[in-house]
Amino acid sequence: MKILHTFFLTGIILLYGLLFVDQEKKAQSRDFTLEFSLPVTFQTIAAGYAKQLDAEILFIRTSVFIGGLKPKTPAANYQEALNNNLHVMTFLYPQFIDPYFFCEAFLPSISPDSAAQANSILETGITAYPSDLPLRFFLWDQLLFMDERTTQRGKSL
Repeated sequence: MKILHTFFLTGIILLYGLLFVDQEKKAQSRDFTLEFSLPVTFQTIAAGYAKQLDAEILFIRTSVFIGGLKPKTPAANYQEALNNNLHVMTFLYPQFIDPYFFCEAFLPSISPDSAAQANSILETGITAYPSDLPLRFFLWDQLLFMDERTTQRGKSL
């Protein structure tokens, strides 16, 4: 009986391995795209009382897409969708801190225009968390990406 149990367990493990390898092959051949979320006003109305949940689901979809990008994928392919999704999730739930860190990590390095868009997203975070110093540091870092450090030096962030 113990030998039968061992063979059964070994068969399940092998079947799982074969299915995993098959899924990996299929995933490598697909071209993933980041989908735009609905406009902010429509998304707010559609989410109703579940704004927090909707923002978190959108964050998960976006982060899984970024995590699965193939190397050397042009950022122009997903720049607008990434900006839109980060803007929508921070508007729906401004107290959700993770999108601000995600925004700092991925959006500003794409282009100076993306850095400017990241600034508006980070300003939402600074409004939600006025005493959070990392968000203010991120905002200063965006100015370096936009090459506007000299014009903004006298301005208090």
